[in-house]
Amino acid sequence: MLPDETNHSEQLEPYQLQQARNVFNQITQDCEPSQTKNGPYNRVSLRRLTHEHVPSPYTFLHYFFKWISEESGFFDAVCYFTDLVDWDSRRKREVASSIASFTDFLVDNFFLPCKMTNLASKSDTNYL
Repeated sequence: MLPDETNHSEQLEPYQLQQARNVFNQITQDCEPSQTKNGPYNRVSLRRLTHEHVPSPYTFLHYFFKWISEESGFFDAVCYFTDLVDWDSRRKREVASSIASFTDFLVDNFFLPCKMTNLASKSDTNYL
């Protein structure tokens, strides 16, 4: 379950937000080339593309890091991944699995409901 919107009141310094972006990009660079397609989309790529187009990248990063980490605070979760390049393959696979889980959540709880809403809206207009 995603953290409640009211719980992400942590105020970050600009350098902390930049570090979150850098770690997010590092995770992407590390995981994206080795991803396997499971279903009709590549999970790491979909997560990256979603982040690139959301109206609030900070909120997206907050949810992403809280989803894939057991750390209690957002910045603690970011810091947990700062040495990702030095991790062994088992830990990296665990991160990739968490990313897949996060992306599946987005698909199941955002993208598919939006698509269904759009399809329902289009069929409603057919009756006008």
